[in-house]
Amino acid sequence: MAVNFPYHCSIRKILSNNPIDFDRIRIIDRDPHVLCWMAGIPISDEELLDFITDKHDYFIYGISGLKGYVDQTEVDQLQGWITFRSVASEQLKMLSLAHLSIPENVWEISYAKYPPAKPGQISDGIGLAITEFLTYHQSSSIIAFTDPKNIASEIVIQKNNFINIGLAHYDSDSLTLDHVWIFKLL
Repeated sequence: MAVNFPYHCSIRKILSNNPIDFDRIRIIDRDPHVLCWMAGIPISDEELLDFITDKHDYFIYGISGLKGYVDQTEVDQLQGWITFRSVASEQLKMLSLAHLSIPENVWEISYAKYPPAKPGQISDGIGLAITEFLTYHQSSSIIAFTDPKNIASEIVIQKNNFINIGLAHYDSDSLTLDHVWIFKLL
């Protein structure tokens, strides 16, 4: 069941048994614009199917197009995904080495958009997903990592009340520094 947001999208569960959802996830994962900001290596179909199932220690939301904003063929269709993952101890170590103060019980948000998705859907979807996530995890903090060259992603994060707290390597394999953002509840 989708939960409506008063702007450009709704969020819903991604259906692993829905071939259209799976195809959209595959397109997102293999899109060059996504790959350049993520790990850079598309994952196999088996790994994608595993990614969208409910058997993990992270939460995943699908962003769906809303009637009146998207073409009729895109209504209720997957426009992107958002995940919340508990921050790994290696990442906490990297943040500590960068002298960044991160609260306990912190989750990382990440997201990707379906290439033809209309503007505004990812930003609005993140706002709705954060509201939903914090309903069940009230004492949690949320952080995000962005490549400083990914201006569009930084704008999306800023629109959703994240504050830049510094630069850090994402993990021990990272060669570059990422901006680190923390969500501030208003």
